[in-house]
Amino acid sequence: MTDLGLPDHSVAGILSWYSTIHLPPPELDGVLTEFRRLLAPSGKLVIGFFDSDDEVAAFDHKVCTAYRWPADEFSARLTRTGFTELQRVQQQFPDRPDRKYAAIAARAAAL
Repeated sequence: MTDLGLPDHSVAGILSWYSTIHLPPPELDGVLTEFRRLLAPSGKLVIGFFDSDDEVAAFDHKVCTAYRWPADEFSARLTRTGFTELQRVQQQFPDRPDRKYAAIAARAAAL
């Protein structure tokens, strides 16, 4: 995900629905930077991830280790890599009390 092979500013939107959950924390900024490179000015990113109340935390997932992120920290990563948060949704379902979910919609900041 750090080199998607498309031209700079060539897409209007990116949906990253739980596709970054297995990235170790040091690798997240590189992927977000690649998403920003691909987006046209004012392009939109919608990204879903597992939420955490306190810290970035690894946990066992069906395939391999996944990570929970506090939504504020994930948003700070988006800001640092060239995005402006537009909207945030956080939820937890009664049938999965062990999991919290979050999604952030963000706009590519002006170049």
